Amino acid sequence: MNQGNLETLKLLLSETRSLYHHMKLIAEDTYQEETMSGGNRGILHDLACLGPQSETQLEKLRPLSRIHIEEMVAPLRESGYIRNTPNTDDKEYPLVELTAKGFDFIKSGDKREMDILTNISHSVPKEDILVALDVLRSVRKSFDGDACNNLVHIGDRDQERMAG
Repeated sequence: MNQGNLETLKLLLSETRSLYHHMKLIAEDTYQEETMSGGNRGILHDLACLGPQSETQLEKLRPLSRIHIEEMVAPLRESGYIRNTPNTDDKEYPLVELTAKGFDFIKSGDKREMDILTNISHSVPKEDILVALDVLRSVRKSFDGDACNNLVHIGDRDQERMAG
């Protein structure tokens, strides 16, 4: 990679980090739940989109250990956002599903999020958004390539999780 490309890539990654942190603050305000982490909101979103899942299935959706998933799920269960339900496919691992409180939380946050996106959607042309999407996807895939893997070890299991 020539020096110009390297500097440009560093600028892109810096802007991506800034955008991530900005979006994180907006998400905390949007969901009006400062005590709930983004990871916990992500689990609630996964359950809203995919329906009931076992903790093992939730673990496969993100690059986290089983223990970390258990640590995230426990307070959601204790707070009444999710509950266990029998798993007919695997009696050892119950399914986790959203409660009415969990659905209401996601639904109200999603509505506020759509209001925000609607308000800003006119500020960036669709074509620019599609170009940015392609660029970010390309950079993400580059991290999965041999050039990165020769310097940083990402296990096969983690690569499969992050490929989504």
